[in-house]
Amino acid sequence: MAEFLAQPVSQVVLYMAVGGMLVAVGAYLIGLARRGMRNERASSVELLTKFRDLNSEGELSDDEFRTIRTMLAAKVKRESNGSDEKG
Repeated sequence: MAEFLAQPVSQVVLYMAVGGMLVAVGAYLIGLARRGMRNERASSVELLTKFRDLNSEGELSDDEFRTIRTMLAAKVKRESNGSDEKG
């Protein structure tokens, strides 16, 4: 076995197999991370609801909430239009 592994051709094949496995594991982990990031994004409607709750609890002033609502309004509209186009 030691003689077989000492040959350059067998070493190249072994290194390529190990490298291929590392690339496959890396691609799998990157895919998991990207999928997790996609699932963690809150929609604009959810964010608006959270900010509305903060406003009602007194954590945000009316002016702050109005500013946030204005900034998120266009995004909410785009998201609702995008979901209509896909469905």
